[in-house]
Amino acid sequence: MNYMINFLVEKFHNYCVGVKLIVKVKNELKKHFRKEFFGKKILSVSNLESFLGVGGLVEAYTHASPSYTETPRPEVYPKKDTEYLESPHSKYIFPEIRTYCLSGASLFGRSDFICWKGVFVHDGLFNPHREYAQAEYAGRAALNHKRDKMVWLQKDPEPVYLSVGAHFLSGCDANYAHWLTEVLPKISVFCSDKTFADVPLIISAGLHPNIQESVRKVAGEERKIIFLEKNKMLYAKKLYVTSSAGYVPFEPRKQDRQFFQGIFSSYALEKMRQLLMSDAIPDNIDFPPKKIYLRRISTMRNITNVHEVEKLLTRRGYVPVEPEKLTFNEQVSLFENAQSIISATGAGLANIVFCRPGTQICVLSRKYSTASYWYWQNIACATGNVITYVLGGHVKKRHEDYAINLRDLNDYLDTLKDKGVAV
Repeated sequence: MNYMINFLVEKFHNYCVGVKLIVKVKNELKKHFRKEFFGKKILSVSNLESFLGVGGLVEAYTHASPSYTETPRPEVYPKKDTEYLESPHSKYIFPEIRTYCLSGASLFGRSDFICWKGVFVHDGLFNPHREYAQAEYAGRAALNHKRDKMVWLQKDPEPVYLSVGAHFLSGCDANYAHWLTEVLPKISVFCSDKTFADVPLIISAGLHPNIQESVRKVAGEERKIIFLEKNKMLYAKKLYVTSSAGYVPFEPRKQDRQFFQGIFSSYALEKMRQLLMSDAIPDNIDFPPKKIYLRRISTMRNITNVHEVEKLLTRRGYVPVEPEKLTFNEQVSLFENAQSIISATGAGLANIVFCRPGTQICVLSRKYSTASYWYWQNIACATGNVITYVLGGHVKKRHEDYAINLRDLNDYLDTLKDKGVAV
């Protein structure tokens, strides 16, 4: 009996010593990881505007004051499905747009983050506690959103050095909708100010030809553009950084029906429209079609009865269009001249930023508890328009296909005559 007691006491003592050792090692690792992560420095994370109070005053230029955008609840067909469009707000305020001049700052290809004065700074509208950063989601950075610490996981032994440049990189700039509502309006605001006429633009390399065409049209043929590859770093002796002109979170940390669905600067969108007013005529369309239906080519969130939908719309005078087959200029002209647009939700629909106020815009979508219905309404309202939804079947999964009830679509079409659209 005594032998068993002594054996158990010894085992317990060894266990306690082991636990103490583990705790000691763990504490030492914590001390180490506060500064480094496998040889890479861990730095604090802060939004640029807040950090300016710590990092010292810099040159700043104000382009636009805060603006208000009214966001009424969209019309919905069938009417009984209005409950799906629970309003997160009746209006939103877009903050002022400013350009800051930072000395000695580093950039990372396809990323919004800037390393400046030993801190990773980001735009003021990004909230790391609420949403993922694209670089974090893609495994290019490790971000501890609870402690506001981050480490950049990629290294570039030969970074690009630049005396002066303007930062227009984004983790989402390859997506046409994000480009058109967030990045290009920001470039438009910057390029409209003659103060920065000779400053080269820094944008991502490898973007779609239409996106590159849009930059050239906004910036002008003479302005120098530096294309930065995804895995490259760039150090600028003098870096101009323009705050958001439109913002949509990349991905929420927690799915929520009331999750922030984006806000957009009406000032910046109007600046962009002024620079892009176009009279280009698409060669493959009987121009100008006043009523257009956007075909959507995708592997998810498709309309299962799309042929019946298209047949109905063609019979009612709509011209089917595939935006991705048009040049950027042609897309601008197409949406600029349209009276009525019908489309499933998709990146091509972002061209509604070029619509004139009063354009009838109808979005075909599915019923889903956390769908971003207010995303399109927030964009449309910033350009003087509103959205109408025709909701199809209820889906349980985010990217599931759905069907549109032709009777509901017909009910919507019947209302257009009273709104000045020939039917």
